[in-house]
Amino acid sequence: MTQIYLAFSHSNGNLADILEKNIPEIAFTRISDADYTTPGTFAETVAAAAHPVVLLLTDNFIKSEAAMSGMLAALLSLMRQSRVMVVIANGTHEENGEIKAVETHIDRVVYAIQYMNYWQQRYLAMSDQYNHADDAHRAELFQHQQRLHEIADQAGELISALRDTDPVKWDYLSVTGFNDVYRFAGIMPASRTNPEPAATTPAPPPTVSAPEPPVTTPASTTTVPVSGPLTFRPVEPMKPFQEPLAPPAPEFDPEAHLVRPNDAETAHPETGNYAEQDIDNTIKDAWSWIERGNRELGIEVLRSALEQYPHHEQLQAEYEKALHEDEAPEEILAPQDDATAYEAAGESAFADSDFLMAKYCWDRAAESNPDLPGIWKKLGFLTSDQLTGYNETSIAYLKKAMAQDPDDETIVERLRKMGENIPLPEAAQPEQTDNNPQESSSAETEVRAENTIPAPLPAPAPVVATRRNEIVMITGATSGIGRATAVEFARHGYRLIVTGRRAERLFDLRTELENQFGVEVLPLVFDVRDQRAVEGSLTNLPESWQNIDILINNAGLAKGLAPIHEGELHHWETMIDTNIKGLLYVTQLVSRGMVARRHGHIVNLSSSAGKEAYPNGNVYCATKFAVEALTKSMRFDLHKYGIRVSQVSPGHVEETEFALTRFDGDGEKAKIYNDFQPLTARDVAEAIWFIASRPAHVNVQDVYMFGTQQASATVVDRSGRS
Repeated sequence: MTQIYLAFSHSNGNLADILEKNIPEIAFTRISDADYTTPGTFAETVAAAAHPVVLLLTDNFIKSEAAMSGMLAALLSLMRQSRVMVVIANGTHEENGEIKAVETHIDRVVYAIQYMNYWQQRYLAMSDQYNHADDAHRAELFQHQQRLHEIADQAGELISALRDTDPVKWDYLSVTGFNDVYRFAGIMPASRTNPEPAATTPAPPPTVSAPEPPVTTPASTTTVPVSGPLTFRPVEPMKPFQEPLAPPAPEFDPEAHLVRPNDAETAHPETGNYAEQDIDNTIKDAWSWIERGNRELGIEVLRSALEQYPHHEQLQAEYEKALHEDEAPEEILAPQDDATAYEAAGESAFADSDFLMAKYCWDRAAESNPDLPGIWKKLGFLTSDQLTGYNETSIAYLKKAMAQDPDDETIVERLRKMGENIPLPEAAQPEQTDNNPQESSSAETEVRAENTIPAPLPAPAPVVATRRNEIVMITGATSGIGRATAVEFARHGYRLIVTGRRAERLFDLRTELENQFGVEVLPLVFDVRDQRAVEGSLTNLPESWQNIDILINNAGLAKGLAPIHEGELHHWETMIDTNIKGLLYVTQLVSRGMVARRHGHIVNLSSSAGKEAYPNGNVYCATKFAVEALTKSMRFDLHKYGIRVSQVSPGHVEETEFALTRFDGDGEKAKIYNDFQPLTARDVAEAIWFIASRPAHVNVQDVYMFGTQQASATVVDRSGRS
């Protein structure tokens, strides 16, 4: 007997029952999302199915985390092998104890955006829950957060892929005797009585049965690397379905199988007339097909619509144009694009004071069309006015807005208010005088002395370089050297995994780097001291992020400055757990993949304290001496696998939180750089970049660096900044 796997949401088990009852010649093996609670296992089972797969696509399916997790890779794998048939059916929704039908649509950009927004909202809600959770629950919540982010990231691409399968509508299947399913299975239907029609009132969800044994047959290619921002292919009408083998029943509407918008949700924006909105969309679809060279199909779309609305003047005019003109007028050939749709969705969210959703939509609009007039200004003003903690992101947006519209003084004024040194127009430049030429410099020094934590790093301009595919992982990327290193590698086009304990800073950094440099960034929120969190994050990386090429062990800190007999035990434990054990936890997991691939580079952030001890630095110095020893030992262990191991050992570095952390947040004690010029975080980041960018046969083993006014750990010229 022919076998087919049937993948569906457990909420739609009644549809699976109807298929099995009406197609006895096929043995169905059910794969329900309720039977696979471990994330990704439902999709893996679907991809590894030993027989063709019928996927029942419903609103419930698209909103099921178990069904959607990993589904894009599974679907693409099945599509490559021509082993999947997608059937679109109504979902169900319980309201006041009553089961109601929910129409499922994927044919237009508005529906794709609705589902993408649904997953983005779930991701944002989980992020908020994570940010307010206690430490005991954060690791678990973080994994859930990452899953939701991946689904939200891939939802648009998944919907595009589903549309490319030429999906069939359930109502069409049921009235044609499910002949398309037979044809998909490669068999002819046997003579039988009329099939049971699809239920017009959805039945309650069936009781979940015991799970089927997992399929163990491996698939040669079950996953496809997918990453990057939310995207989907240009929206075009559903492709026409093949004619059924058997003639339709007399009452069958030939157009019923076409997936149409839900009239109840698509009123015309000006008239409120649902039919007018449908007609407008049909005209755009028809000319879209004509523009793509399929003139006959475009004419057929208009003709079918004209049969439904025979007295509609615009439809008649468009039909006549299509019959007699070789090309569509330019204004008709430009249906609303993705960028415009996202911009409109952002406007609506902004009007509802849903500022995070507005930012999300406008970000997507900017990705679809970076030249969309005014989009960067909208993002810049939104993030600076309505969202806290987005200062650097706002500046990045506003600088793009200024490049887009250099004559807009409101943008320039906003940037100046945010502390950016935007030069005045040449005519407005103040006259230069010889009076007190040092005034500006000394004032700058005074301001710097007042700030314990230096201002955010200035964003360097992108370099002109071939973008690389290499993945760089940087621990401790939320501030200081780690953050500066992320910026440096982003400038050169690397894909970045950035880790740290402060989720908001990480996600802000991702936004900044993606917007400014166009690179892919994966944030991982964990504390390197937490071995379980490290393992959970690094063993569950999305497949496209697993091959880490460069590991930069930057996470580290100093706590306290006291002689050995006065030191605090919790300070010692924090330094040992972070500087040594955290480095080991991360390195062991990442280096395993490097060894397997016989390729990789590990760069450890040590310190001048790892080369010479100094008074009251006892345990901190010991941890950095350990990093020095570990670096050398790693090199002995890994060089035979083609893996380079390096370290950077800087002295005093400003633009970091090192001193503030060492003195437990005491800003006065942390003012240790006011009377000399130390290294900057960017100086160290550039050294790390230099090491990592050498040819494969070159391994720079150690860079030992100081500012010019520092000669050793304890010898510093503190006569003022040079």
